[in-house]
Amino acid sequence: ANTLVAVKVRHPGVSTIMARDFVLMQRAARAAGQLPGLKQLRLDESVRQFGGPLQEQLDLSVEAAHLDRFGRNFKAWRNVKFPTPIYPLVRPDVLVESFEPGSAIQGYVAASAACAAKAALAALQSDNSSSFPSGSGSESGVALMALAADGLTTSHCVASAAAAKRSGDNESLRVRGAIAETGMHVYLKMLLSDNFIHADMHPGNILVREVDRSGGIAERFALLLKQLSWGLPLPGVRDVFQNVVMPPQPQLVLLDTGMIAELSSSDQRSVVQFFRELTRQNGEGIARSILAMSEMHTCPDPDRFVVSLRDMFNGLDPEVIRTRTSEVLQDMIEELRQHQVTLKATVSTVVVTTLVLEGWSRELNPDLHIMDALRDMLAVDWKERLSRAVDKVMATGSLAVV
Repeated sequence: ANTLVAVKVRHPGVSTIMARDFVLMQRAARAAGQLPGLKQLRLDESVRQFGGPLQEQLDLSVEAAHLDRFGRNFKAWRNVKFPTPIYPLVRPDVLVESFEPGSAIQGYVAASAACAAKAALAALQSDNSSSFPSGSGSESGVALMALAADGLTTSHCVASAAAAKRSGDNESLRVRGAIAETGMHVYLKMLLSDNFIHADMHPGNILVREVDRSGGIAERFALLLKQLSWGLPLPGVRDVFQNVVMPPQPQLVLLDTGMIAELSSSDQRSVVQFFRELTRQNGEGIARSILAMSEMHTCPDPDRFVVSLRDMFNGLDPEVIRTRTSEVLQDMIEELRQHQVTLKATVSTVVVTTLVLEGWSRELNPDLHIMDALRDMLAVDWKERLSRAVDKVMATGSLAVV
């Protein structure tokens, strides 16, 4: 009694409307595919891949089952929460679930982007105040006008940054960094351990709230042991102390689990191999793992595709792959389009979800790189992991076990 709940209701007739719309889209795609220059885009295949996951979301009882499974997978994670379906109030057209309060993560992402832009402008003005452009015709002038519009002046940015530097404690940065790191580890656990992936992890589907971590020490150390069994890098001693003892910490609430990705055993192996080759900058290995995950007989010249990706990655600086992963993946997707390589629908979903995650996590914490986490997690043996652990100790000065 007196329980606050959230109720999702499927609009009457939406199934019929969606089925009709996709029939029309498929006909239009097939017709467009006959036009010169458009055939290689395989628009009909794109519509098919787009339609499958959306149609799955029409059955709300399926979403309830997804929530149950995610809840079990993350039961030990105190900084991750999913709504709980309330049975028997679950049907294909109605889903009653626990109401989960929180603030939209989009607010943190927007604040992080705004702070980064203001800090850059503040540094520019501080370094070269005499020649700093202020005319409305310059890009910098327009940016300063935008800052004034939201009520935060450049001088205020300089003063705030100096104060944060003097105090040595920027709570906002700490929280945003914790949110980004949690989001990345959640996604990588879904992908590499559970093979059950939330395929709609855009900021609109994630809430943030604080959780008190005082107590529960046994639970936290049990989680650390599980992280080791999953192959996740363990945190340093300082981070262990903060995670176990220091309250409060941000908790992520993941909503709208109707669309998920679940790979076949062979595709999961290929995805893991793809990311492993990506961390090694092995273009030929990347290409072959992509071909293993593609629809059969769509690439007219697989050998040429392998050579193209090999040349692409041979020409890339390793630091570019590490710090601009999403851009590298987008360039790689363009190579797939040029060579008419069509990924399976579930694999495409994983790639898109990776791009989305990389986008908002980097906005929250520009120093967080998914390639670093993948390199640690996919190390092939303990000798390589030990080497990376030594590198971390030397780089950060903190004891870490990988």
